[in-house]
Amino acid sequence: MADTTIETLLNLKGTNISPTSNTLTWNAVPGAISYNIYRSNTLEGTYNKITNTLETTYLDEGLTPNTTYYYKLNVVEEAGGESEQTSPLLITTAAEGLPAPNNVAASPRNCQSILITWDYVDNANSYNVYQSLNEDGTYVLIGNATKNQLIMNNLTSGTTYYYKVAAVNDTQGELSTSVNATTLQNCIECCKKVTYLRNCNGYLYRCYYYKNNRCNCCD
Repeated sequence: MADTTIETLLNLKGTNISPTSNTLTWNAVPGAISYNIYRSNTLEGTYNKITNTLETTYLDEGLTPNTTYYYKLNVVEEAGGESEQTSPLLITTAAEGLPAPNNVAASPRNCQSILITWDYVDNANSYNVYQSLNEDGTYVLIGNATKNQLIMNNLTSGTTYYYKVAAVNDTQGELSTSVNATTLQNCIECCKKVTYLRNCNGYLYRCYYYKNNRCNCCD
């Protein structure tokens, strides 16, 4: 891999998404087996490696509000070597914003959907919901809601998903701690055998499981 082209190949970009978190994105590079991300508090300071990842996005959390961070990226190659690092990318976190929502929870509705709920945050206009397949993995923005819940559909059965939620007004506030839920397995065949309706949280669903005032529903 020619190091003179690494800047163009990776095309590292970044965005501040809350007072304590930045997100980085870059292009996949042919021949790369992973990517190293480095961060510094000053432009000419020491860049410490903060992660090695197989993905092409990274959510950097636990940062200080109203602070500038500098990032570099390089490629770990199949042959075992590493490319040169990119030029520094600077991102400044926002000033202190809205707090993270309390009581974030996730629960399966069926084999393909999960309901995420949370408490309202004062002065919030909406809420961003992030999803990951790993608790410590990259969380991707997958929805925005004006109420205190969001239903994620078209998921894979028997799969655990992790979620974080942040309140939004002019800027996004703090991200919540992660919660998770696992979609149900083999519920489609079970649903075919069910003919009754249940009132769950004010909505009528065709349900195959009802216990302790909770429904696992087909639709």
